[in-house]
Amino acid sequence: MEMTEAFFGVGLQGGSWCRNLTWCAQRKETNLGSSDHMGRRAEFVGILSDDQLQNPDFYNWNKVKVRYCDGASFSGNVEEEFQDGTPFFFRGQRIWEAVMSELLSKGLSRAKEAFLTGCSAGGLSTYINCDDFRALVPKASTVKCLADGGFFLDVEDISGRRYMRGFYNDVARLQDLRKKFTHCSSDMEPGQCIFPREVAKGIHTPMFILNPAYDVWQVEHVLSPEGSDPERLWQNCRLDITKCDSKQLETLQGFRKELLDAISEFKKKKDWGMFINACFIHCQSMNSLTWHSPSAPRINNKTIAESVGDWFFNRREYANDTLIIAKGTTDAAKHLKRILDNFAAATGLQINFTKTTFIPLNVDPQDATQMTSDLAINISSFPQT
Repeated sequence: MEMTEAFFGVGLQGGSWCRNLTWCAQRKETNLGSSDHMGRRAEFVGILSDDQLQNPDFYNWNKVKVRYCDGASFSGNVEEEFQDGTPFFFRGQRIWEAVMSELLSKGLSRAKEAFLTGCSAGGLSTYINCDDFRALVPKASTVKCLADGGFFLDVEDISGRRYMRGFYNDVARLQDLRKKFTHCSSDMEPGQCIFPREVAKGIHTPMFILNPAYDVWQVEHVLSPEGSDPERLWQNCRLDITKCDSKQLETLQGFRKELLDAISEFKKKKDWGMFINACFIHCQSMNSLTWHSPSAPRINNKTIAESVGDWFFNRREYANDTLIIAKGTTDAAKHLKRILDNFAAATGLQINFTKTTFIPLNVDPQDATQMTSDLAINISSFPQT
């Protein structure tokens, strides 16, 4: 199909957050804090690429990359311009609204299909703004969202503290985010409201969760942040999984379980999809190698691009997807698949292997580099009739 106004893809840039005025002042001098420091050109790769070989389903869409500079995932809306005598504009919500207004005037309002995506802090913003994006294009037949590497966890770090909750508490107070998250109860800390596990509970628009089970950014900044490891025992492991000892690998497996438990809450959401692989990586949709290439991670022999395309265009429609987490070896997972194959043959029912990942818990440290999606088996239930 030719490129027309009918198809719009919007990608939100990531880049962490700033938790206090000192951090934000430093960001002001970078491309993540001011458009004065942004390059005039942006790279469009992965899901934003116009190369059909790299991006088979969305290559000929109108695509927009939204730069990130507010430090709070496009969520702040503080009226005051000065903080301690220094000008700061914590108005990410207004940036979001201004960008959307501009896009609506340039054809988004006439889109038949629209796709909001985001990576990292942009992935978190995708969770936050997904329903709003849907509301902006009511005439579109299909509006969906994809959050890549944005499912940040509210878990204890290796010292026993909830570092990320404290971090988000600071961001929420600095940018007055409590009023943004109306789903938050009064007994919750403001930072708790920001985590995707809470935000996603209220999302009605179809969402695709793309996340590595061993998110390298979260391993470094959530699980083993600065200050949590005074003896620097995690210095090598947090940067390279092949340098983790057996105890550290056990901790990583615990982190993986926390992620799988958290996202399992959303497996029954209508028209949602997931791609959870075991790569030691962060964002994958805006990377040509991981999105769709000969070396790209695969689940059920499909790349991320193929899996997302199948989901977005409803090329495979299944009801009542069942999440099964296997605590065992790859051989055990294969054995379970054989049992289900035999069951399908005996009953005449079709079982399709999609969406849920088996990852071995007892991988030898020497084989840590093999903890990738080629060890995954995915199980779904029966197709709709």
